[in-house]
This record gives sequence, structure tokens and C-alpha cells, in this order.
Amino acid sequence: MKPPKHQPDTNVMAHYIGLFELTSVDRRAKITGAEIAVDYTELPPQWPLGRIAVRGVDPNGQQTSWTGAIYNWRGKGTVSAQILNQGDLSVMGHIRMYDPTARNTEGYLELDGRWYHFTANRYDDDDGPPPDPHVTQTGPRFTQANDAGWPRGATGAYTMTNVATDPGAGAGVFAPVVRLTRSLDTGGSTAPTGGSLSVSGSGASLQGTMRVERPSTDETYYLTTFKSGGISRSAELHTGSASGPTVGVFKGTLVDGELAGAITVDGKSTDVSFQAPK
Repeated sequence: MKPPKHQPDTNVMAHYIGLFELTSVDRRAKITGAEIAVDYTELPPQWPLGRIAVRGVDPNGQQTSWTGAIYNWRGKGTVSAQILNQGDLSVMGHIRMYDPTARNTEGYLELDGRWYHFTANRYDDDDGPPPDPHVTQTGPRFTQANDAGWPRGATGAYTMTNVATDPGAGAGVFAPVVRLTRSLDTGGSTAPTGGSLSVSGSGASLQGTMRVERPSTDETYYLTTFKSGGISRSAELHTGSASGPTVGVFKGTLVDGELAGAITVDGKSTDVSFQAPK
């Protein structure tokens, strides 16, 4: 790889040298975890070069991963660079990073022509990569849903898109311990490893069934009292059946065919994201 034509001021770039792990990202990026490494090349003339490793899900809800080189850094305060395919060096996207502190930074990733906000924490290479945390999914905010029902076209089968890897996979007899530790690390809320949503009926008679798979449980909720307002969507959650006890609520937004939000049950929230029926 040749040295780039442009280089940022070394005093500015010094703030962005290091190892970072994503702590939050716009849910529309469908990223469940990522690490960013930035340093200067060893041989002269030295210039900044980075690498990004991303884990996520594809439009079908299947887990995927990819890596890219971060090249051609530029900027005087906020820095930006291209994300290149490590095979043919074609441009896959762009990254912007700004407002660095001793322990964290934030910025935007541009993928497939869209920009997604993220935050990231630094970690020390001497300790090795930190355990993959539950990355907080952000994005359009739920505001208000007062109209009865969901708009036309809401019925059908939805596919969960924010599935995560079972933290106990491959741990054998120690799997329950690993899962418990991860649950404690994430405040008792384990990211789903699978799930689905099905909505049927019309108007005020809409009903739905949501399945949320976790490493050690498989939960089923029945949705009633559907409400909407703009991009916002909500529904009550029941157990046993649609007429069973009300145990929680779903609140989310529908943007570009993706229904993303959270279910709250017993005071604990779990991020859920679904591809809406076409």
C-alpha cells in the first residue's frame, strides 16, 4: 500500500492513535460489535494506517463479519479516512472520528452510502482485547404512539436482525457459568441469539406473537393494544396468550423497513430489531 497523498497534523492524529472497541452504534448499521486499531507505519516515511473489524447481521438476520483497512487519514480536528477492502483495496466506506478523550471517542461510519453514529472506548493492548460487550443500539427515538393500531401493511412475518452469538458456545460444561457471567456484565439482560415476530389481523383487532431466544431461555410474548404515531410503534406484551397477564411493553420505530426498539419486562429492557414484511 502506497503512502497517501494527504496526512493530518501529527499533533492532531496523536489523539486518535490506539485501540478502540465500539460501545454504541446506530442500530440501522446492523453492527453488533467492532474494534478499531490506529497507528503509524513502522518504516519511513511514516503515515497513519488503521484497521477495523466488524461483526453484525445481514438483511436476512444471519451473522456476518468483515475487516477493512482505514487509509488516507486527513483533518485538522475531526479526522476522517477511507475504509478499504483488504483484498482489492476498493473503497467500502468512510470513517470520521472526533472529540477524543483519554478513554473514549465517537464518530460516524459510512457504509452503503449511509452514515451511522458510534461511540467507542479505548483498551490497552497489554491486556488483550476486552470481552465482547453488549453494544448499545441507538438510532431514531420513540416519541409518541397514540393512534390505535399500526398502519396498513404491518401484518406478516418479521425477521429478527440483531441476533448475537451465544456467549457459552464452545464452553462445554462451563457454558452456564459463562452465560451467567455475561448476563451480570450486561446488567442481567442478555442479547437475543434469535427470534421472530408475527403480526395478524387488522385495525383494533391486531395481534402478534414475538419469540425471543436467549442462550438459556426461549421466551414467547403475545402482543395486543397496538398503537402508532409517525415512525413510532408500541404494543403490550402478555404471557400464555393474548388474554394472559400483561408483563411488559414493546416500544420502537419503523424506519426504512426496519422495526427497531426494545421490550421491557420486569423492569429489564432488551434491544430487538426486525426486518418488516415486504
